[in-house]
Amino acid sequence: MLTLFCFGKISRMAKKGKIRVITYCDSVMGMCKTSKAMPIYMYCALVAKLGNLRMEMKEAVIGFVIALLVSCTLAGFDNPLSPTGWTFANAPVADTVTDVNAGTFQGEVLDSQLPVLVEFYRPTDPHCLTMTPIVNKLATDSQGYVRVVKVDVDTNQTLTERYDVEGVPGYVLFKEGKAINGIKGEMTQPELTKWVKQELDMPTD
Repeated sequence: MLTLFCFGKISRMAKKGKIRVITYCDSVMGMCKTSKAMPIYMYCALVAKLGNLRMEMKEAVIGFVIALLVSCTLAGFDNPLSPTGWTFANAPVADTVTDVNAGTFQGEVLDSQLPVLVEFYRPTDPHCLTMTPIVNKLATDSQGYVRVVKVDVDTNQTLTERYDVEGVPGYVLFKEGKAINGIKGEMTQPELTKWVKQELDMPTD
């Protein structure tokens, strides 16, 4: 918002022709110096130090775009000029898999009519975060032959120990109320899907 405000002000001034921006830059520098818009601060400081420099609209736009790109990079944005819009590079992926615990495990997993893949995870673990979109995709694609749920190992230590989960992310496949096999570590989407299908004696191609 600060970036857009700064550019809007410069644009309105520039529309009147060649403009002197030194005074305006002095005020903008105060707002930008302590924010993530530091490149804008640097840009305005440069303009102010040039003394009697007069800027045309074209030059103002070029300076704004450069400052915007650098600012957004430092602030953690993906390409701000992307036609898909603004996105955060480190934004968490939405998790659509049901979280179960010791109280719901019996009904959600052991009593399920379908086989169930249980992911044992830790919310802050980077490997588990990497697997989140992969597990979500499997949950969507596998409807009809397997259910996918997850268990937080930090809050469900009893379940973690009962099924000998030694690391995260860990995966245990259940069928007819019994654990039939397990695996751990990061995998690609095809690898995880293939493993599940092999354990269920399903075609993998």
